[in-house]
Amino acid sequence: MDHWYNYSWMDIVEKLQSDERLGLSLDKINSIKVKSGSNRIFNIEQKKSGFVIKKIILQPWFIMLIITALLMMVCKNYLSGIFLFFFTITSNLIYQYDDLNKAKNIKQLMKIDDINASVLRDGRTYMIPAEELVVGDIVFMQKGSVVPADIRIIELENLKVKQTSVTGEIYEVEKYSTKIEEIDISLIEMRNMLFKSTIVIDGSCVGIVTAIGVETEVGKIVRTLFEDNKRVEKFENFFNTTKKVLEIVAFLSAIMVASISIIMGNNINLIINKITLIITSSSPLVLIIILSSFFLLIKKTFNKNGILIKSISSIEVASTINSIYVEKLGFFYENEMSVCKLYTGGVIKDFSEKKIELTKNVERMIHISLLCNNNSKNNVEEKALIEFAKKANIEKAYIDVLYRRIVEVPFDLERGLKTTVNKVEKHYRANVVGAVDKVLEKCKFILKNGIEYEMTKEDIENIKLADIDMSTDSLSVIALANRNFKYAPSKDENIESYLVFVGLMGLKGTLKEESKIALKQAEEKDFITVISSEDSKLTTLSLGNEIGTAIDSENVLCGVEIENMDDAALSSFIARVKMLSRISINEKLRVLKSLKVLKNNILVTGTKLTDLPLLKAGDLRIAFGANCSSTIKATADAFIENENFEKILFYLKESKPTYIKFIKFLKYSFAISLTQGTYIIFYCIFNNRSVNIAYSTLWINMVFVLISFIYFYFKKYYYRFYQEPEKKIYFSKIVFVSLLSGFFSFAINGLIWNSSSLEFVLPLMELIFINKRFNEW
Repeated sequence: MDHWYNYSWMDIVEKLQSDERLGLSLDKINSIKVKSGSNRIFNIEQKKSGFVIKKIILQPWFIMLIITALLMMVCKNYLSGIFLFFFTITSNLIYQYDDLNKAKNIKQLMKIDDINASVLRDGRTYMIPAEELVVGDIVFMQKGSVVPADIRIIELENLKVKQTSVTGEIYEVEKYSTKIEEIDISLIEMRNMLFKSTIVIDGSCVGIVTAIGVETEVGKIVRTLFEDNKRVEKFENFFNTTKKVLEIVAFLSAIMVASISIIMGNNINLIINKITLIITSSSPLVLIIILSSFFLLIKKTFNKNGILIKSISSIEVASTINSIYVEKLGFFYENEMSVCKLYTGGVIKDFSEKKIELTKNVERMIHISLLCNNNSKNNVEEKALIEFAKKANIEKAYIDVLYRRIVEVPFDLERGLKTTVNKVEKHYRANVVGAVDKVLEKCKFILKNGIEYEMTKEDIENIKLADIDMSTDSLSVIALANRNFKYAPSKDENIESYLVFVGLMGLKGTLKEESKIALKQAEEKDFITVISSEDSKLTTLSLGNEIGTAIDSENVLCGVEIENMDDAALSSFIARVKMLSRISINEKLRVLKSLKVLKNNILVTGTKLTDLPLLKAGDLRIAFGANCSSTIKATADAFIENENFEKILFYLKESKPTYIKFIKFLKYSFAISLTQGTYIIFYCIFNNRSVNIAYSTLWINMVFVLISFIYFYFKKYYYRFYQEPEKKIYFSKIVFVSLLSGFFSFAINGLIWNSSSLEFVLPLMELIFINKRFNEW
C-alpha cells in the first residue's frame, strides 16, 4: 500500500494495525522499530561528519610535522618547534576547510530530525523526539508545528501547510482528509498527505504516520546529496598524488639520512637537526598553505561579483562547461512585473501608460485578481495585480473585508488554476485565476458589459486570438472567471465548473539588459543555452526572442511534445532547442540526459529541494537567489546571490584562466619542493653541520615560493573558453627534472662555490634548472 492517498484513513489505520482513538500499544513499538528503522535521515552522515576530525589528525604529513616539532623542542630548539607546531596546525585546518564546511552544512540539515512530536500511544498523549516515531503512530499537529514524518490526514480543521521544502510551492496549501481516486498523481496533488519538514501555517489535524526517515519524500530528496560523486576532478587527483609523493620522499629520506648519520657517528642533536630539516623542506606544508591562500584570494574575487564558490574543484568543473541550463527566466528579468493589457468584452485595452477606465468588466477583473491574491512577498505576479488595482483606487485590504473569503483551492501546476469562494452581499461567488487554456475548459458563459451570456465558438476564438496577440507581445497572460452561488459551496463540490469568463490580463516583465548582452556573448562563444519557462509555448517563444535566444517554434519545446518523443527522437532534436515551456521534472531530466548524450558538460541552476534531481544530473551545480533552500546551497558547487545571467557567464569566463593558474602553480610548487628535498638530502649526507632550521625553512619554503605565487597570481592567461584542449600533465617528467635539478644544485654548489649555505644557492639553482623547463609543462 504505497499510494496512501488512494485509500481512506480508516483502511490505512487498519492496514498499519493502529487505532485512531488509542494509538499504538507500547509493547508494539519496539517490534515495529526493528522492522521500519529510525525516523532519522542523517544517521550515517552524522558519523561521516565526525570522521572529519579523524581525517585532520590522521594526515601522514601532519603526523610527521607534529613529531618533528616535538623533536625540535626536545632538542631545546623551542622557537623553531613552536613555530612549526602552530604553522602545521594552521595549514591543516585550512587544508580541511572544505570538509569542515561540509560537516557544518550536514549539521544544519540535521535540524530536520531534531524536533519533537505529539503522539498518541495506549490512549495517552506523549511529547517525544520525532526520531522515535514509527509507522502507524497517531500524531497531533497544530499551527506552528513542523511535520515530523510523512503522514496521512485523519481529521483536520482549517489546515493550511507550507510545503516549499518538498514540493517547491511558494503558496500556502489547504489540505483535506478524503481519499483521492486518481492514481500516480504528483506530490502537489496529494492534498490528504503531509510531508516531513513541512510547516503547519494554520489550523490543526490528527494523522497517521505512513513513512519515516529516508523513506519520507524529503528523505528521498536529501539522500541524493550523499550519493557517490562520480565526477573526475583532475586537480584534486593531481594534488593528492603530489602530496603523497612528497610525504613518501620526506619519510624515506628522513629514515635514510638518520641511518647514514648513525653509521657516521653523528650525535643525537645533529641527527634530529638533519631529520627535521628534511621533513620541513620536503613535506607538502608550504604547498598546502600557499595553494589554500591562492584559493582564498580567488574566492574573494568571485565574492566581489556576487558568486560564492565552494572549492577549487568548482573552478575546475566550470572550466569544462559548454552547456547552460537555466531553470528560471528570472535570470533575464527583474523581480517585478506590471499589468500592461486587458482583454474583456471582445476588446484588448492597453493600460501601460493610460489611466484605467473602470468599466463593470474591468472592475470585476480587478476584484477577482485581488480576491485570489495572497499577497505573497515572493510572487511578483501577485504584487503586480495589487499595484494595478491601486491605480484604479481599489485597495486589496478593503476588498478582503468587503468580500470575506470562506474557501480557498490553492494554485498548483497540474490544475493550472487558483480558486477562492467569497461572500458577496447575500450570495457567494467563486473567483478563478489561471492559465488561459485551463480556465477556458471550465467556462460555459462570458461576461459582456456586466451581463452574462452563453459562450459561443466565436467568443472562444476571439479569446484565443487575444491570448496569441498578448503572448506575441512577450506578456504573461492569465485568465479570470467567476461563478455565483445562492448558497455557501463546500470544498468537496466541483466549484471550478460552469464558470463565467470575465477577461484576460497581460503582465510584462522588465528585461535585464546586461543579461541579454551576456546571453549573446555566450552564444557567440558556442555555449549551448537552454532556458526553462512556466509560460505557454507562444509566450515562451516571444520571451525568447526578446532576450535574444529563440528564433522560431522549432527552438521551443513544450511538455506535451517531449512526452510524445522517445529518447532517440529527443536526442536528435535537442541540439536545436533553446527554450522549454511548461515541462515537468521528469521531462527536464530527459532533456539533460539528451544533452549529456551529445557529450555536453552542463551547468544546471536550482533554488529549491525539488531541483535536487536536476542539479545531480548536471556537471556544475549553481544555487541562486535570496530565497534559495539552505540544502541546495549546501550541495551546490557555487551560489549566485542575484538571478543574473551575466554572473553565470562571468563565473565561466574566469574559471578557465584561474584553473590554468592553479595547475601551473601546483606543478611549479611541487617541482620546487622536490628539488629542495633532493638538494637537502645530499647536503645532510655529506655535511656534518647543524643548520638554523627556522631560518632556512622560512627562506627556502616561504619567501621564494611566495614570490613565485605572486607572479602566478597576477600573470594573465589567454584561452578560447572550453574549446582549448588541456595539456597533459606529465607527472614523471616533473619528478625526473626536479630530482635532477636538486642533484645538480648540490653538485654545482659544492664544486663552484664550495659553500654550505642553503639560503641563497638553492633558489638560484632552482631558477636555472626548473624555470627553463617550466613553460614546457
